[in-house]
Amino acid sequence: MGKKRIILDTNILISALGWKGNPRIIFDRIIAGDFELILSYKQLYELLRVLNYPKFKYQNSTYVS
Repeated sequence: MGKKRIILDTNILISALGWKGNPRIIFDRIIAGDFELILSYKQLYELLRVLNYPKFKYQNSTYVS
C-alpha cells in the first residue's frame, strides 16, 4: 500500500507554517514523505491569499493581488 493521502484545511496549513504544535508535526511528516498532501487549486489560491494578510507577516504581493 502506498503513502497515506492527507487533506489539510487552510487553517491547519497556516498554523503549521507559523507556529509549533500538532499542525507543524503533521506538516513535517508530509515533508518527510510519510504522507501525500492533497490540495486543490482553489485551496492553494486561498492559502496564498490568506498568507498575504498583514497579520501573518508573510506578505508578498507578487503572489496574490
